[in-house]
Amino acid sequence: MRDPQFTTKRGTLTAYALMCGYIQRQEIGANSVTLGGQGAGNYYPYYVTMASNAGIVSHECYLTLLDARRAYALACRELAIVTA
Repeated sequence: MRDPQFTTKRGTLTAYALMCGYIQRQEIGANSVTLGGQGAGNYYPYYVTMASNAGIVSHECYLTLLDARRAYALACRELAIVTA
């Protein structure tokens, strides 16, 4: 059996890694954006959370990893614009 892949060629986490509990996080100051998985068996297995020092600002769930990655990238861009 081959060893599982945890990262893609682009350096992002694979679906397998996200389902195992790994998270991908971008932090700027006290603000952060997190991409994670909720494990097998959930209808919406992927989530994107935006948080600040005041708490969770946004928590969205997604059916596909592609949609979650798009939302994560958009949230990271917004975070960079807001803090600049």
